[in-house]
Amino acid sequence: MDTTTESAPATKQADPTAMDLSQIASLSIGENLVPELKGEVQKCKVVLDNDIWYMVFKELTKNNHLPPYPPTNVRPQSKEFDNWLRACRLVSRDFDVITKKLGFGFVDLSGLPPQRPPTKHIWATVRKLLVEEPLLDTTPKHFETLRTLFNNLGNLLFLEIGSDDLEPMFLIEVLDGVLGTVRVLELTGMYEEQPVSLTFLTEILLQSSHLESLCLEFNGLDANALKILTVLAQTSALKSIELRMCRKNLGVVSPDYKGTDPDYDTAEYLMKYIHSQRLGTSLSVRLLVRESPPPPGWESLDGSAWYPCRSYSSELDEKGVYRQTGDARIVPPQLVQSPENTRCCGERRHRSK
Repeated sequence: MDTTTESAPATKQADPTAMDLSQIASLSIGENLVPELKGEVQKCKVVLDNDIWYMVFKELTKNNHLPPYPPTNVRPQSKEFDNWLRACRLVSRDFDVITKKLGFGFVDLSGLPPQRPPTKHIWATVRKLLVEEPLLDTTPKHFETLRTLFNNLGNLLFLEIGSDDLEPMFLIEVLDGVLGTVRVLELTGMYEEQPVSLTFLTEILLQSSHLESLCLEFNGLDANALKILTVLAQTSALKSIELRMCRKNLGVVSPDYKGTDPDYDTAEYLMKYIHSQRLGTSLSVRLLVRESPPPPGWESLDGSAWYPCRSYSSELDEKGVYRQTGDARIVPPQLVQSPENTRCCGERRHRSK
């Protein structure tokens, strides 16, 4: 296991398999407990490396789309969670301080197959966070704790941050020294009303020398929108860029476009602009536009409803060949004059996740 954290002290418990969650949450499980694990738990023993530690941390600190907390204090799926916990080697004291305090007791593993603890991704769902002491608070106490955790998660390849509670500059300080090994960075759900700025993006890219894939919130109305696209395109290590935005932030289409589907035209213009700044190397771009209304004059030909989220994708290979996929241009019914146009209208649905 590749980790820089210090192993937790050995725990002296006569029968660890008989412990309940409250007892387990107050200690670390040392390697001396592993031989005492029984049956299927022993067979499914998980060695948590740094990336998996991060996945646990991420799942336990999600604050979006939380299911309602059960009316009683009975912890759901306690047996499965206890078995999974015993199957892990908890070696990070910092992880114990943060995750055990905030997450243990509020995790539902009902989606996991029986006797199969997670080994790569943690499919847990947070049932509740301690409201009186939120993890991502920016007080000095939590700042230092959060920064310590990230500093101990060395050699991270995948990093997703989905909170809108952190100020950009605070986030940069927390991640200082962490992004050097990250290959995939997703800033999902962040700053929908205030997408990432040019300053923030530049600082993140300076720290992410090996970044290959980046997903972030974009504002096409920003005065620096084209500069942001240029910076992204000219970051040579990037192979994949995903921009997420509300339709109101999509921007104004180029006057060269005079089609019947303004959103499609604007998305195509933005993607082609990115590719024009990055010639000679392959690059894939995806735009995910939320709250996209039907184009003027549009009406359903087959009785289906309009899907308000549209996805556009494009690729440019080393030879400069441009290819665009995803949601098709919408042609209002009164303009449909050929079977080909009719087919285009039928392809209006969002086909990507």
